[in-house]
Amino acid sequence: MSKTVILIDDDQDDLDLMKETITKIDPAIFCISFIYPDEALRVVNRELAFIPDYIFIDINMRRLTGDKLLKEFRTNKALDNVVITMFSTSMPSTVSQALKDSGADFTFQKPSKVNEYPKVLSSILL
Repeated sequence: MSKTVILIDDDQDDLDLMKETITKIDPAIFCISFIYPDEALRVVNRELAFIPDYIFIDINMRRLTGDKLLKEFRTNKALDNVVITMFSTSMPSTVSQALKDSGADFTFQKPSKVNEYPKVLSSILL
């Protein structure tokens, strides 16, 4: 059975890079991406006919920040078993711990080199 990943980031280039990397890690993984976090919240909480296996959320987004989105998702009991990962350009240990305290399963700082993405993402997905 294939896995489903939801990607949420207001930077289309970052979304494309993560989706491409995940597809290379496992071509059977189905990725759904959202550039607008409020749309992602609406669709995931009310409109999806299935529960995703993973949700990846950027912290710094306009309209709705990633930490608020995380808290909204964690109030949805249907998502209790979904692995939620938070990421950002900068991830100080205090921010990482606060996100984990709010329900994130994993956090990571966006790699500075594109070729470092597979290692980071495969450690979460596999």
